[in-house]
Amino acid sequence: LSGESDQDKHFQALDAGGDDFLSKPIRPKYLIASVNNRVKRARALKHRRSGAPMRDDDTGLFARSHLLDRINMALGQDNVRTAPGGLLFIEIDGVPALRERLGLSTAEVLLQQASKLLAQSVDGSQPLARFGDGSYILLDERLDDAGLDALAADLRRRLSTQPFRHGNHPVRLRASIGVCALRHGFGDATALLNVAERATREARAIDTGVFRHQPESRAGEKADQSMLGLIRDAIERDAFELLFQPIVAVQGGDLAQYQTLLRLRDDAGRLHTASEFVPLAEQSDLVLDLDRWVLTQALRVIGERGDRPLRLFVNQSGLSLASTEHAEWLSSQIEARKLPNGSLILELSVDDLLLDLDDVEAFCHRLVPHGVQFCISRFRAGSEGERMLARLPVDYLKLSTAYLEASHQPALRDQLREIIDAAHSRAINVIAPRVEDAQSAATLWMSGIDYIQGNLVQQAARRLDFDFQTAVL
Repeated sequence: LSGESDQDKHFQALDAGGDDFLSKPIRPKYLIASVNNRVKRARALKHRRSGAPMRDDDTGLFARSHLLDRINMALGQDNVRTAPGGLLFIEIDGVPALRERLGLSTAEVLLQQASKLLAQSVDGSQPLARFGDGSYILLDERLDDAGLDALAADLRRRLSTQPFRHGNHPVRLRASIGVCALRHGFGDATALLNVAERATREARAIDTGVFRHQPESRAGEKADQSMLGLIRDAIERDAFELLFQPIVAVQGGDLAQYQTLLRLRDDAGRLHTASEFVPLAEQSDLVLDLDRWVLTQALRVIGERGDRPLRLFVNQSGLSLASTEHAEWLSSQIEARKLPNGSLILELSVDDLLLDLDDVEAFCHRLVPHGVQFCISRFRAGSEGERMLARLPVDYLKLSTAYLEASHQPALRDQLREIIDAAHSRAINVIAPRVEDAQSAATLWMSGIDYIQGNLVQQAARRLDFDFQTAVL
């Protein structure tokens, strides 16, 4: 039981012999249920040691310890570098929201049903075990990469099409699945699980819901080291660059508001986008330095505007949001500059929020009294999104770029209207990013969007000179 948010440390604790990792804060009934489950496991372990099988007769799942042993054995084979096979890390989406909505016991019944379905969908040579609250691990030692991908897609389809029962009401579950081959040189089960779990996080962000880990080539590793050197040098020399892209109100308005976009110039003069170097900064514990650099520049720009109102949207990494010190640092910076309320909007990605909503909620509430507002980006319809809106002090939603295709897909168009109506009922403004063409803009406008951002309006630039008063969409 801990407040530790580092996923790698979670796996280390489990690998050292922990049965579960429970994150603080925790509801008493959940803690009691977890302890009760631990008692049952202890009794089951005693039963197994007396010669009982390592597989649960009811669900068909293997014991996790047994499967971890199987994984270590597979990784220890002499031919593992050339052998087929891999690990699937299966995570049921929205388990915390399911528990909040249906209650702990009902949610557990649904997960038991999901366990049976998954176990029945694989054969005895593919051991499956429950790994965490709503996650499973599956080992296969026969399939190639294409076969592993097909297996993952099939399991995800079975889960999403099976109507699980809650009373007389069907409940459909969705899953994200990370796939990782055994041949990539992992030292033990923990190393493999870390990579497979990260692949699952990537799977959440794509429509297929399945993502396969691909290790970087030697050339890629060398390029990463070069980029890492550029990042460290830019931090030391204050050498990052900022571009600004206007965010325009569909109904018109003269308030200047821009998205801040971080850039890094290499020795050849090429300007790299944030997506090219921020993930590497996150892996190297440098992202907090990047986030603070962007915020410092944004606060300076806002302060220099004087009595001309300016609103800046600034992206922040989930790793920074988990830092109590970061919230304290930012609040002190705002107080020292005496900036107007609502001039700084922190943009938080849905993917980061899913990892640790409790820490993000605490971070947001620390900064609200200092006039900071918040925007959730890459937002899509679903129960997870509803839970975020219910818990966080959100002022803006920035839609997933998937909704740019709404003009061609009626289902997406219906989802879009539902999101906008739900946001407006909470007094939340909705922004459509990366709008490139008039047809997409027209569909968004008819759906009730509040703001548009993208090259259709204006490309990102260094100067804050866009004419908001005469802008016509």
